[in-house]
Amino acid sequence: MICRECLPLLDLYLDRELSQPTTDLVHSHLSACPSCASTYEKLRREQDLYLGYKCDGATDPSFWNDVLRRVAEQKVARTAGNFAVPRRWLHAAFGMLNAPRFSPTLTALLVLAAIGLTVGVMKFTSFNHELPDRASVSQGDGAVVPSAVSPSKDGEMNTSAGDDRGGTQVGHMGGSHDQPPGGSSNRLDRRNEVMSSTIKEVARRSNRKPSTRRDSTTDELIRDAERKYVAAIALLSHDANRRRSRLDPETEVRFKETLAAIDRTINGTRRAVREHPDDPVAVQYMLTAYAKKVEVLREMIGN
Repeated sequence: MICRECLPLLDLYLDRELSQPTTDLVHSHLSACPSCASTYEKLRREQDLYLGYKCDGATDPSFWNDVLRRVAEQKVARTAGNFAVPRRWLHAAFGMLNAPRFSPTLTALLVLAAIGLTVGVMKFTSFNHELPDRASVSQGDGAVVPSAVSPSKDGEMNTSAGDDRGGTQVGHMGGSHDQPPGGSSNRLDRRNEVMSSTIKEVARRSNRKPSTRRDSTTDELIRDAERKYVAAIALLSHDANRRRSRLDPETEVRFKETLAAIDRTINGTRRAVREHPDDPVAVQYMLTAYAKKVEVLREMIGN
């Protein structure tokens, strides 16, 4: 052990607070090092001086009486303070309720939260109002929708006879290529009437007829409407192909892309009707796609 390591341990060595191995090392170093031994001797004499000191002063007997009295007073104050803390909390809480102070940021957040809650309630309410409207069409054993339409051996759609109003409308749509373009608005109105009357007739008959008769009548109405559009599209496509040479290349390309997109929509909606036969919305989208194709073909012929 060296002096630098021994000097910090002299106080502990003097008080006998070192472990036995460390005590032996310090004792060996003090025996060999006169400087450290002299420092240790000074510490020992200083400690003996403090131990031999005697106080000549005496405390007044009333001193301890005052100490005991103050201790008792502090105990009483501490007991009363335990009830003062809840009292201060209640006072602070009621004070906040009586005079609230909101920061501008908190006020803005509360306003935004109220607006969001109002919008959510309005959307939820409007959604609940839409449910009875759709339920009026899809009531009974199942929703009123058509079955899938499959092609026959002759390449035409398998359809059944509809009502007399639908048959008269096919005559107007099929002969539209012989009429002047000036009557296109009337034909579009008739087309919309056919689609809406078909859906209404499906809903009306589904509520009136028994379950077995309702399904067959619904399929007949939808297939009849689809057959009308297919017949009209075939006639209009024939006239459009004859007048295709009169169109400029850019317009022809635009019509081709539009018809291709409509054909994809028709195929997708027909597939949706087959996969979800209880969804009247799919039927409406399918008939709308057919009507859109008729409208585009009429536009081609008008150009």
